[in-house]
Amino acid sequence: MFDPTYQNTIFRETPVSLPENIDIYDVTLRDGEQHPNVHFTMKDKLLLVEKMVDFGITMIEGGFPATSQEEFETLQEIITSYPQVKIYAFCRLKKEDIDLAVKSGAKYIVTFIPSSELLLEKKLGIQLDTALERVNEVVRYAKSLGLYVRFGCEDATRTPIARLKKIYDVAVEAGADAIGIADTLGVMTPSSMTPFIKMMCEMYPGIKIAAHCHNDYGLATANTLAAIEAGASRAHTSLCGIGERAGNASFEELITILKYQYNYQFNFKFEKLHELTEALYKIAKIPRPHIKAVCGKHSFTHESGIHVQGLLKDEATYSPFPAQDIGRETQIALGKHSGKANIEFLAKKHKISITDIKTKKALKDLKEGKKIDIFKSRYV
Repeated sequence: MFDPTYQNTIFRETPVSLPENIDIYDVTLRDGEQHPNVHFTMKDKLLLVEKMVDFGITMIEGGFPATSQEEFETLQEIITSYPQVKIYAFCRLKKEDIDLAVKSGAKYIVTFIPSSELLLEKKLGIQLDTALERVNEVVRYAKSLGLYVRFGCEDATRTPIARLKKIYDVAVEAGADAIGIADTLGVMTPSSMTPFIKMMCEMYPGIKIAAHCHNDYGLATANTLAAIEAGASRAHTSLCGIGERAGNASFEELITILKYQYNYQFNFKFEKLHELTEALYKIAKIPRPHIKAVCGKHSFTHESGIHVQGLLKDEATYSPFPAQDIGRETQIALGKHSGKANIEFLAKKHKISITDIKTKKALKDLKEGKKIDIFKSRYV
C-alpha cells in the first residue's frame, strides 16, 4: 500500500510553473562515454539505444562522428535503425564536422564553441571576433543544408553575460533553432541558475533553451531542475549521471522528481527504469553504487527499526515513491539500529519461525555490532 496524500504537500501549497513541454535530451552515448574507462562499442550503443527507445526516450545524442570511423559508422547505424527518434550528431564548429554529420544521415546536430576568455583564447588560441565570425559562418552553413541546429556555448556559466550575449545573438541571427547553456565545470548553484535562465529566456523568446549541467559540486540535477523551473524547456541528462569527471545531471533523478513532486506527465515506461539503469551499468562495466538516488543499490533498503515499523504500515511513511513503480523492491536490512519489526518481517518473508526470546537475542547481537544470520540455529 502506498498513500500518495503526502507526496508533495508543500508543492501543492507553493506551486511552481514549469514549461508546458519539457524535452529530455540524452547524452549518455557521447558525454556519458567520456566517463573514465568507459568505451562503448557499436553493439553496446545499439543495445543502449534499444533500451532507451523502449523506455520512451525520443531525443538522443548519438555520437561525435569526427572522433573515429567507428564512431561515424555507429552513428550512421543508430540513425538508420531508429528513424522515429531524433538522433543528434555532436559537431565542433567546423564545416567538415557538419559534412560528416550529413554524411551519417543526421538531420539534427549540436555544435558549440567555448565562450569564456579562458577556454577560447587559452585552448583554441583565438579572439572573440574570430569566434563570432566562425559562429555565423558555420551555423548558416548547417542551416543551408536543412539541419536542425542546437548551438551551445561551452563554459557559458564562467562567461560574462555581455560577452555571452554577443555569441548567442550571432548564432540566433544565423538561424540556430535552439541554444544550449553549458555549466561545463558545474560551478552554478540553483539560486544563481534561476535568474540566469530567466534572463536567457527573456533575451531569446521563442528559442528553445537547453540546460547542460555537470556535477563537479554535486549540483547537476538540482541546477537542471532550477533551469527548468526558470523556463528552460530542454534538459540534458545521462543515464545514472555518468560522464566526464563527476558526471552529468542524472536522467533517473530528474525524471522521477518531475513525475512525483511536480506531477509532470512523461510518456516513459517508468516500470522499466531499473531495467534501463541495469543495462547501463552492465554495458559500461561500472559497479552499481551503494548510495545513489533512485538507482543506487540501497536506494530502497531500510535498516532503522523506527522506519521499518512505519514502512510496514504504509510505504509512504519512509519512501518518497513506490519502489515497484520503477521496477524495484523495498528491502529490509539488519543492523545496529534495527528493531523487532525488521526481524519479524524477514522471518515472515522467508517463512521461518523465530521465538520472542530468540528475537531478543538477535537484537542484542545487532546492538553489539555483530553481523547475524537469522537462519542460523542460534535464532531459529
